[in-house]
Amino acid sequence: TRIELIVRKKLWDLGFRGYRIHSSEVLGSPDITFSKKKVAIFLDGDFWHGYKYKVFKNRLPRLWRIKIENNIRRDTKNRAKLRRKGWKILRIWAHELEGNFNKAVEKIIAFLKPPRKIFPFAQGRGGRRGRGGGIPPRPSVPPSVARRSVLFKIGSDFVKQTHK
Repeated sequence: TRIELIVRKKLWDLGFRGYRIHSSEVLGSPDITFSKKKVAIFLDGDFWHGYKYKVFKNRLPRLWRIKIENNIRRDTKNRAKLRRKGWKILRIWAHELEGNFNKAVEKIIAFLKPPRKIFPFAQGRGGRRGRGGGIPPRPSVPPSVARRSVLFKIGSDFVKQTHK
């Protein structure tokens, strides 16, 4: 649809690459799929996917009610199966994109970008230009062999004493 094209163009302009569109390999054929990250984004139309369906259901012909109800059941089942397989799923309704496009795109970006770690060096990663850095791993020396250093305060001086 037109909205899907606009969203994909915006994601491309923002530097997101490696996604597939309407991937038949992923259950439910999500509109945008990042297979490596196991992320599926559904850009669903309000009417056919049943947004506020209970409000207008009684005004619809029987055939359309059956169609929309089947869509709702299928969508729910597919999303549940994907979640069980470890996929992260984001559903954006058409009215969200039409009402405040930038806010909807920010929601997608926030979903795609994991939260930054406050202290990346705590896992022994980070540093400059991917050369490692961070906290080095502890040596695997048995406690009986390891040296222990203790600081003692004598007057206003500290004295370091090492024990084996």
